[in-house]
Amino acid sequence: MLRSLVGSEMCIRDRYQRRVRGVFGCSMAFRIDRHIATRGTRLQTYISVPFERLVARFGEPRLGDGVSTIYQWVFSDDGGNVYTIYDWKATTMTDKSKVTPNRLRELSDYKWHIGSTPGVSTDWFKTWIADETLAKSPDVHVKRRELLNRTFYKYDSDQLGFLEAPQMRAFIRKMATKFRRELTEGFIEESLSHFCQVDANGHGKVDQQEFVNYFLTQYQEVPEESFLEALLQCTAPSNTADMALRSLFWKLDDDGSGFISYPTCTEVVTELARRCNVALPSEKELHGHMAQFVNVDQGNMISEEEFQTVVFEIFAAVDQAVFLEAVGYYNLPFAGTRDEVLTNFFQRHNRETMQAGEMRDILSRFAARADTGAPPTDEELDQTLASQFSGVKDGKGVVTLQEFVDYFVGQFSETNDTEFFTTMQYLWHGYLNFY
Repeated sequence: MLRSLVGSEMCIRDRYQRRVRGVFGCSMAFRIDRHIATRGTRLQTYISVPFERLVARFGEPRLGDGVSTIYQWVFSDDGGNVYTIYDWKATTMTDKSKVTPNRLRELSDYKWHIGSTPGVSTDWFKTWIADETLAKSPDVHVKRRELLNRTFYKYDSDQLGFLEAPQMRAFIRKMATKFRRELTEGFIEESLSHFCQVDANGHGKVDQQEFVNYFLTQYQEVPEESFLEALLQCTAPSNTADMALRSLFWKLDDDGSGFISYPTCTEVVTELARRCNVALPSEKELHGHMAQFVNVDQGNMISEEEFQTVVFEIFAAVDQAVFLEAVGYYNLPFAGTRDEVLTNFFQRHNRETMQAGEMRDILSRFAARADTGAPPTDEELDQTLASQFSGVKDGKGVVTLQEFVDYFVGQFSETNDTEFFTTMQYLWHGYLNFY
């Protein structure tokens, strides 16, 4: 009953390892690796493959040192060994008689260097690369690429050609949760650092090719049907059930930390199952299902996205009208005070004071959520800061914790709980439309 995409992901990995084992007498699975270091690798052999076929199969390469090496694709295996495909002194950067770096991309054929961790044979790696790029159509992920491109166009609504870093963070988190990947904020920020420069406020830009390549390479072992299903779920417009469930989570999150306890989640699921007349698995099976999330396994806590994923997997077949009634009439055992939620939001990155620049960004998002027409200008935001917060002048200065809480308590004075918690979720993540 609990639909999980993990099993299918493991199946394809096992099938591939059995295939390689049958050919080479050993178990080895290769994957593109955007993070692993290449220091210490050595030239082992060569392979002739058109640049376009490598890009079609593995996405855009990493950049080399810009002189001896312009482009490189880096792979790793289950044993932690590193394999590289790279050009070497092939362009005008080292020899004026050779092609330019841009021209290298257009060559109909090129003899690439293959390197690896010293002492590791590259025979099966070379065979695998030839099979993936030459023996069959290189763009084996054409459907994935098309849907990822459509996803990018959907959220790049102003057609600027990039997404903001908060949008990318949210999407990385959402996809990782669907596939039960271990996910930390450090991993997200490290991933972003390969795509864009992120400033002190967490802002940055991710272009379309980077967006597509990231999700192609990170989930290349996931079966296509499972990947496309997850992607469609992640990009579906937020419906009434989605928003009702998220509002429920933020009411249960009584301290505004972005997490609820495992027992609280179990209580909610049990009550929803009773109201929806759905039979739950045993307590042991339910815990095993939730323990696939690192937050539950390590801290007995569950995040908003994990909560969403678990509940929708369990109640996928329930009629929405029945589900909505169950969620809407659920008797909440507790809900944090607005002062406490606002205080915890403030103290995510601050102690006693917040810089005026960060407060300006929050006010801008708050105004966007209110949707009162044209977004406020920088001058209007600075006027609000100066009039409401004594420590701010000309857009510079600090906002105290008490000023922050008092300001938003006033702004939410005529707002019901559902709207308050939904808005806080929006301020927390930055983008509602990724949920």
